[in-house]
Amino acid sequence: MESFGWDVYRRFAISNPDNFVFSPFSVYAALGMVLLGADGETKRQLISGLHVSSPVHRGFKHYSLSFPRGEDNEGPVVSIANKLYHKQNFSCLRRYLRKVD
Repeated sequence: MESFGWDVYRRFAISNPDNFVFSPFSVYAALGMVLLGADGETKRQLISGLHVSSPVHRGFKHYSLSFPRGEDNEGPVVSIANKLYHKQNFSCLRRYLRKVD
């Protein structure tokens, strides 16, 4: 994810040279959900853009589990929420929905 984060940063810095804030993890997570349902050329492009060579979702789960969860009620707590929205008449494959859940 580090290479991906720097790529996104460089692109944002060109168009916003004064000041900006973004979360590479959030962008990576959203594109990771898209990757779960991608195939063919789209899948190849996402894999290339995200700089992944192995199943990104196992690594993503491991990475997200490393965030502080506040079990000891001290220090920072990180909460992440992502949601997919689709056109009302569009039906998603059940296996895809299970994967992104």
